[in-house]
Amino acid sequence: MALALGAFACAGAVSFDLEGAAAGPNQLTEFCERGPVTVTGYLMRDGMLRGGAYGSPQQRIDLQTESVEDERGRVVPVAGGIRLAVYYRERDEPTAAGSAAHPIVLHYGQRIRFQTPLRLPRNYGNPGAMDTRGYLRRQGIDAVSSQKAAEVELLAGRSGSRTGAWLAAVRRSLLARMNLLWGPRDEAVLAAMLIGEHSLIDRETRQDFQRTGTYHILVVSGMNVGLMALPVFWLLRRLRLGEGVTTVVTMLATGAYTLLTDMGAPVLRAALCCGSTCWRGCSTAIRERH
Repeated sequence: MALALGAFACAGAVSFDLEGAAAGPNQLTEFCERGPVTVTGYLMRDGMLRGGAYGSPQQRIDLQTESVEDERGRVVPVAGGIRLAVYYRERDEPTAAGSAAHPIVLHYGQRIRFQTPLRLPRNYGNPGAMDTRGYLRRQGIDAVSSQKAAEVELLAGRSGSRTGAWLAAVRRSLLARMNLLWGPRDEAVLAAMLIGEHSLIDRETRQDFQRTGTYHILVVSGMNVGLMALPVFWLLRRLRLGEGVTTVVTMLATGAYTLLTDMGAPVLRAALCCGSTCWRGCSTAIRERH
């Protein structure tokens, strides 16, 4: 027991050291905390539309940069992640991103260009405060910024991977079917519970769940993975399929669901545990048979 506790303590120290080393300068650092720069890139995931602080809609965009042009006109190829808050104003003319009355959600792979100052993520120094910088870094975000929708230019062509485009298309298809089956209000709650899509929940519904202490219901957790994997495993065993086929299909279904939920930490942890349990059970059954 003492050796196990010591090993955990050493692993924690190494993890803390590695996290500090990973927080070093990135390619976007030299363009942050200075004047406006022109950024060109493509969306790493579909935009998230939500209500802004003053009633107008706001869209959150996670961007993978392709190049950055500084104030001297120097264009530098840069690879990094930017979280951009695109806000709409009532008096603005409709643009490629829509208007305040009819905003258009940008999709994975679409290329955009905008000019804005970049900022490094900051942590508040309060004890126990959230590690915002580490949270964004784990999502591939190195800098943050904001810009008016009227100043965001939609470029021709698309970028990104085929896998990412396929996953984004599947999520959009699921959301459309939920809307047809349950309507806009119930769709927002079910989308958050099933695939982790929180952009459809309005401020009032979000606050109702927070006041009643049930906001955790809207977060995809390991329970969702178990509720999905158990029926698949049970059905395949009822069909009298072999242990190997049952294990592989259950693991593939679990992996596909994990990808659809953007691989949050609770879901990823539950998927790994489910896969290891299925594999261990399959190995035991095969050894007993032989």
